[in-house]
Amino acid sequence: MEQSVRRLGDYQFDTKYLLGEGAFGKVYRGSKLTTNQEVAIKKIDSSMINKDQYLVDALNFEIQIMKQLDHPNIVKFIDKFNTDRSIYIVTEYCADGDLRNIMKGRRIPESEVNQIFSQLASGFKELVKANIIHRDLKPANIMNHRGVVKIADFGFAKIVDNFSGDLLKTCVGSPLYMSPQILKREKYTTKSDIWSLGIIYYEMIYGMAPWTGVDEKSLTQNVMKQALRFPVGTQLSDFGRNFLSRALEKEESKRMEWTELFSMFELQKNNIEIIQFNSNMNGSYILLEQPQQQQHQQPLFQSDATFQKFQSQLNSYNLLRMQYNFSHFANVEMTQHITTISQYYKKEMQFELLCLLSSKFIANSFKGLQSNIFVLLEQYKKTSEYIRFIGQLQTESQLALELFNNTMQYFDRIGLLCNLRLLSEFQQFIEGVDLNENQMNQLEKIIKERVISITKQVLLITKENDVLSLLDYMMEMCLTRGKIINGNANIDFSLIHEKKQTTDYSAQLNFKLNELYSF
Repeated sequence: MEQSVRRLGDYQFDTKYLLGEGAFGKVYRGSKLTTNQEVAIKKIDSSMINKDQYLVDALNFEIQIMKQLDHPNIVKFIDKFNTDRSIYIVTEYCADGDLRNIMKGRRIPESEVNQIFSQLASGFKELVKANIIHRDLKPANIMNHRGVVKIADFGFAKIVDNFSGDLLKTCVGSPLYMSPQILKREKYTTKSDIWSLGIIYYEMIYGMAPWTGVDEKSLTQNVMKQALRFPVGTQLSDFGRNFLSRALEKEESKRMEWTELFSMFELQKNNIEIIQFNSNMNGSYILLEQPQQQQHQQPLFQSDATFQKFQSQLNSYNLLRMQYNFSHFANVEMTQHITTISQYYKKEMQFELLCLLSSKFIANSFKGLQSNIFVLLEQYKKTSEYIRFIGQLQTESQLALELFNNTMQYFDRIGLLCNLRLLSEFQQFIEGVDLNENQMNQLEKIIKERVISITKQVLLITKENDVLSLLDYMMEMCLTRGKIINGNANIDFSLIHEKKQTTDYSAQLNFKLNELYSF
């Protein structure tokens, strides 16, 4: 039986942990032995590459480009070495896969898309500064690590000596995201990447590409003949429409400049207020001013004390909202690490069931919170603050529900759902639509007990940072909930995300485990 663990100098990887596969090789999750740093190791078949000088040049370009880039929104190059049969490229490891994992054929709220694109714009600003054009931008080449998106895969990239004027004519990239000029084999400029960004933005908003075709020829014809459409039924702001219209100009001379794109998303970044579970949640509250009263209208609040009581209740609800968002983030992490945890926690289907129970609990929690806030903000119905706040809450609630439904569908696809249905906890809490208050209390207790049981066992087996970080999130999900119930409103969610992984990380987690016992 062939051994799956491979060691190459200071690096080690297990062929069982395949991250991706392309035409010329595979990418594995590995580690640097001296530092225990997690890395991605791309293994390329030398015989396939060496047959074609173009491919050799493309690979050398990729390495040359990645070596000179150091930016949080660009995947970092770490090392490169050869064996007789293979070429290995070692890069930064991104724990949450690529943009396709975020999209999954669904429509993403515009606020979330703008957050992602603000990061992409920051990364591309670095590429523009280095005179680099990507030429193969697509969701599979945009990685995600703990909510930080990173541009990757520069195999088709080219350094353009005169960035503003150099014209290229080679046809590279993925057809669906190619600019009209590349599709028609015409000369094109660095604005081809802006077109690709526009296609990705559209696809994230609407869940589909603006133009399709059965082959490259029909795709080109459709792009050139069909106008850009904004389907009804999906709300898109003036900002989003303007960006898509400017980025998806078919004539390059009319397409937006990079400076305009950077400026748009810099302004948008400063205006983003929605609390996202993969962003900087700093514990700030919504603060509403008393709405202006029309003449002869009865005041909404008879005294300052009444308004202060109202504001206090709203702050409490908003703290719960942030906790639910963090819990949703933890649930996403759990579902993405099912295979990893199952290596260490052998109790059949118990971690899988926890993923379902926890996502069901948060989906129901959001629904209950919505009802309470609707009642509290009844008098604010016509204000812009109400519309914005309720819109954000509904989006977050929908994301939580989608995670539960997607997890159910995933277990169904892999043939596990029929076995899960036999478990009593599944029958009691998963079947049916809504849970009553008594069921929610029972479920919260079960989730906490399951988190303790899994964490306790896994901590004894592994010191892998990725796993320890997941356990940390799971425990914080329960701890922050317990603190809020006990009246502690001083919770800074941004500190939970900013992990300081030290040599005594396991000891810190054991301390949290003991703390969890007390709640």
